Amino acid sequence: FGEHSVSALLGYEWRSSYYSNLMYANRDSYVPEPWSSNVAVGITNLTSTFNQTNALDRILSQFARVEYDYNDKYLMTANIRRDGYGSKFGPENRYGTFPGVSLGWVISKEDFMSQVSFINLLKLRAGYGVLGNAVGPNFAYTRYYEPGYSFDWSEQPEAAKRETGLQVVSKLPNSEIQWESVATANIGIDASFWSGRLAMSIDFYSRQTKEMLYDVPVALSAGVGATVQANIGQMSNKGLEFQIDHRNNVGDFSYNVTFNGGFNKNELISLNPDLERLFISSGNIGAGESGGGFYGGAAICRSEPGQPLGQFYGLQTAGIYATDAASGETRPTYSGYTPRAGDLIYVDQNTDGVINASDMVYIGNPWPKFTYGLALGGGWKNIEVKLQFSGTLGNDIYNGFDSYEYNFFSDYNSTAKIYDASFFGDNGLTSVPRSATLTVPDRNKNWGAVSDYHIQSGSYMRLKNFQLSYTLPTGLLTRIHISNMKIFFSADNLLVFTGYKGLDPEIPSQGGSILAQGIDFTSPRYPLSRVVSFGVNMTF
Repeated sequence: FGEHSVSALLGYEWRSSYYSNLMYANRDSYVPEPWSSNVAVGITNLTSTFNQTNALDRILSQFARVEYDYNDKYLMTANIRRDGYGSKFGPENRYGTFPGVSLGWVISKEDFMSQVSFINLLKLRAGYGVLGNAVGPNFAYTRYYEPGYSFDWSEQPEAAKRETGLQVVSKLPNSEIQWESVATANIGIDASFWSGRLAMSIDFYSRQTKEMLYDVPVALSAGVGATVQANIGQMSNKGLEFQIDHRNNVGDFSYNVTFNGGFNKNELISLNPDLERLFISSGNIGAGESGGGFYGGAAICRSEPGQPLGQFYGLQTAGIYATDAASGETRPTYSGYTPRAGDLIYVDQNTDGVINASDMVYIGNPWPKFTYGLALGGGWKNIEVKLQFSGTLGNDIYNGFDSYEYNFFSDYNSTAKIYDASFFGDNGLTSVPRSATLTVPDRNKNWGAVSDYHIQSGSYMRLKNFQLSYTLPTGLLTRIHISNMKIFFSADNLLVFTGYKGLDPEIPSQGGSILAQGIDFTSPRYPLSRVVSFGVNMTF
């Protein structure tokens, strides 16, 4: 419509998927067992296995979008969608409605900007939108069945009649779970200067996550599984993100620099009152080890309103005892044990003379204060080089592996680091607390209590990729009937600069949980591979 442009979209989507899997494996044991799980006529053994899986996923959606712009100067987009997830939520909470709107003003197209020649683009934008998340397993809102035990009703293998029963899944349902919603408001600026030689983008955002879906631990004595899915509360993320690009040519030399980064403040706003909890404990040190390893499977993270999610929570330390307790000296005891020379000094927060859970405080934050990336590129005639960096600043890591490096464990293996421990072998007092040995246990739990001694800086900068290439001159290639030929060298994860003493500062969340970040004990875990390659690209 002249300088006005309008577009609209209406949509309807229905999706249903069904997955079925049947697995049967058999190894002859030559032991007659007429009631074994046989599905093959004539085979009787004790080692056959049978498994059947059926999964159903259903979602119904309606959506609409309207876009408007006036002379490519004033922009507006509005959208709304309604989703119904039949396999995720119960009848009362199945549907969620999620609107969004964004506005843009291209200031550089205004008449009053026509004389400002060095600005190619100046755009102000703002937006608000809500997204829905339906994380978690299907049918968590109700009790459902799964294949149970199998039984052969006939004692004659050749006439075997195999029947598979059903059993109720042993997990507590929650009929009140509903959509998790993420409402984001942002305002940003995009700009480009001097024919694109310099460009930048800045975004300020506020992201509010409501009705957060999370598997809440359930007491094993309940007999209904280890967790129940629930909407646990509201979380806030506020911050700033930016990107700056610069590129230029100087004679035969060209270069480009891209730097991006973000500051983010994370906070748990509230917990669902139905949980009847003041906080949520999460994370696990010693997961998968017999008896929970040195830590006994202790929770290491705590989330409570007014604090960032999943902060490390444990005992505060104040150095290492240099001597045994003198006659008449009183020291806070740990499980009835009076610490000796070489043991950690735990701070008795409530001054009751006993070190226990009442003395625990927040000891570290796994969330970075700043995340960044840097890309550098340059070329001179036929030579080209590229470097890509990434990193974080201000985050903490709980090093759970050091307990296994400074102690004998399981089959009594250890590492050479145990020789640095106080009073190990011929050692006197060192900067490392006393270790557990075969004859002297670690009664002060220097290596088995969650404490800030094991908190280390997780800040790092990694050279993610390095590339160097040379393109052969065309005149030389023409003689051998090749149109293009490039020789290159590439290296991934070539260098990392960090003060962290563990294997690798890039640590995935434990079990994919947002409440268990920065825990260096996800066994087995290996550092990122360093890959070096050479090659030739040719075009004929």
